[in-house]
Amino acid sequence: MEHLLEPNLTHLNLENVVQRYFNVEKKTFKQLLQDRDSILEIPEEHLKNYTYEDGEFTFRIFQQQNEKVSQNSSKNSALWKVYCDIDEPLIKVLAEIEMNGVTIDQSYFYSLSVTLQEKLKENEDEIYRLAGSQFNINSTKQLQEILFEKMKIPPVKKTKSGYSTDNEVLKKLAGKYIIIDSLLEYRKNNKLLNTYVSPLPKMVNQKTKKLHTNYHQVITATGRLSSTQPNLQNIPVDNTINIRRGFVAEQEHQLLSIDYSQVEIRVLAYLSQDKNLLLAYEKDIDIHAQTASILFEKEINEINKKERSMAKILNFSIIYGATSYSIAQEFNISNEEAKNFIEKYFENYSGVRKYFDRTIKDCRESFFVETFYGRKRQVDNIRSDNFFLKARAERMAFNSIIQGTAADIIKIAMINIQKMIETENLPISILMQVHDELVFQIPEKNLQEMRTLLENKMINVKPFDQILKVNSTGSSHWGKG
Repeated sequence: MEHLLEPNLTHLNLENVVQRYFNVEKKTFKQLLQDRDSILEIPEEHLKNYTYEDGEFTFRIFQQQNEKVSQNSSKNSALWKVYCDIDEPLIKVLAEIEMNGVTIDQSYFYSLSVTLQEKLKENEDEIYRLAGSQFNINSTKQLQEILFEKMKIPPVKKTKSGYSTDNEVLKKLAGKYIIIDSLLEYRKNNKLLNTYVSPLPKMVNQKTKKLHTNYHQVITATGRLSSTQPNLQNIPVDNTINIRRGFVAEQEHQLLSIDYSQVEIRVLAYLSQDKNLLLAYEKDIDIHAQTASILFEKEINEINKKERSMAKILNFSIIYGATSYSIAQEFNISNEEAKNFIEKYFENYSGVRKYFDRTIKDCRESFFVETFYGRKRQVDNIRSDNFFLKARAERMAFNSIIQGTAADIIKIAMINIQKMIETENLPISILMQVHDELVFQIPEKNLQEMRTLLENKMINVKPFDQILKVNSTGSSHWGKG
């Protein structure tokens, strides 16, 4: 509940919340355990006192939070509704998903590991050949010497420790120098191996033989869920090294992946009531192609793949408050061209412009924004005299409403689905929530019947049910390839 009241705060463990409410330093479990190897070695009296203190502080904090959230002001009564209708019932759903876990194909991950190690060796050999000598590729200092001193590649950005070699810089040099392309490939493969392919099999629970992640409601300020140990929300979609292919269904079952189509743009269309966005979705027109036709002044059927891709980036960038500078950097065009793109967007989607302006005006008066369902976020610098702080606050304000509402939609869908599963005793398990996607395990014989039920439940989130759309894929594994 503290996250509802103060969504911008991090470190919302009990010790920190106790400090905020009572200015008392509560003993942590680590302090209780000290140098002992097991909780069984802690004296019973110490354990009793610690447990009692936990319960006492939790109850006292809840009493104060309850009083704050359930106050009669419209702002806080909306928060109470969010707590009762979304955040509190979601706890049980997330616990169920965590307990369900997901199966991975250990032999597949082993083969991926071998493949990636071979690719990394090829990358290394190619980099050494192009550099004319061997060096520590992961050493920033040595890489600086090779690229900017020995090979005379023009540096892009200078830092305190010399010329930058981070990925942002290397991407700007990509396509111009073969060694840069090889370095980017090396880093990509190195990350896949050491962040996902090698660690995930080691995290499989030895009793259940599954991965069990931890979902968190109180990490992101916008209300999106996050996951840790392992972070299943960051598993890359890559058909070359298809890590998701290693997430598999149990025997005689299928994994069903259902994800919302362009949910944030659809939320924007509903909230702004922009007639052109609403009409496009009503007629099932490709929204990215439509935006591309506006930007490039072509008929929709004349739009090519690159133009549609650029329009797709712009459609989502508007939600994140993109500036002409960031668009220029993304598209490798001039600031003037980028500014022209943004102006064309708002000319044709004038409802979005009006909604943005109205949102910022309201936020300047109240210093907070609310999602459609009532989740709020404080925006401190909305009246700042500093141009950059104010611009950042405006972007955050707008994005928090759109992204937060989209996050609430999938949470409501999860609650409704789990309730349906339990009430009707359906052969469905929710295995994962990944941003706008839910992954289910279903017996093969029930797949089509359950698919229809689940798609309908995900769409039927009021009042967005007329504009939401989902895509689904059933397979023996999570990978699309």
